Amino acid sequence: MSLPGSLDSKLIYPNKITFSSDTTLQFTSTTEHDIPTPGFIRVKIPNDCVIIDPPKTSGLDLVSFESKTGTIILNVPNGLNKGTPISYTVSGIRNPRSFQPSDVFTISSVNDEGYVVDQG
Repeated sequence: MSLPGSLDSKLIYPNKITFSSDTTLQFTSTTEHDIPTPGFIRVKIPNDCVIIDPPKTSGLDLVSFESKTGTIILNVPNGLNKGTPISYTVSGIRNPRSFQPSDVFTISSVNDEGYVVDQG
């Protein structure tokens, strides 16, 4: 059994965050391993945030989303070489209903069989 490699992601928040409002988040991710073709980025949002049906994306195409689990799958159409940053945005995430500390976003690169390649 092998463990996933690391995936370094930066999340850029909007200038003004309003609780319980819809927002657009910008991510930049860099993987330890190549993202294969076909390959995907999986974004798991914190439990206290909500995905608005359907979320909108740019930079990568939306493949699927699951509101109940807070999971968004994005297509990386041509794969990606390790160490190459990739930027993408996701609109339609509703902020938590308070400013209390929140859980974290989990970003993973996965292959076409759903196996995690890198995670961060």
